[in-house]
Amino acid sequence: MHYMGIDYGEKKLGIAVSDENAKMAFPKTIIKNDAELIMMIGKICKEENIGTIIIGESKNEKGGYNAIMDKIFSFKKVL
Repeated sequence: MHYMGIDYGEKKLGIAVSDENAKMAFPKTIIKNDAELIMMIGKICKEENIGTIIIGESKNEKGGYNAIMDKIFSFKKVL
């Protein structure tokens, strides 16, 4: 089983996939944040045998959530 890491952005998402032992993650691809996003993530999950997805948080300089976190929370619900 592998892990997928997602770095969410309004225009693009960075995708990383762990090694088989889940000790290290390596950049996989960048996906456009468009209507095909969920389908593309699903495709990668099947190809890479993903068991868990980890989505990064976005915080401001004070350590609190910034404006994009609302979009990340919405994305997590859809995913």
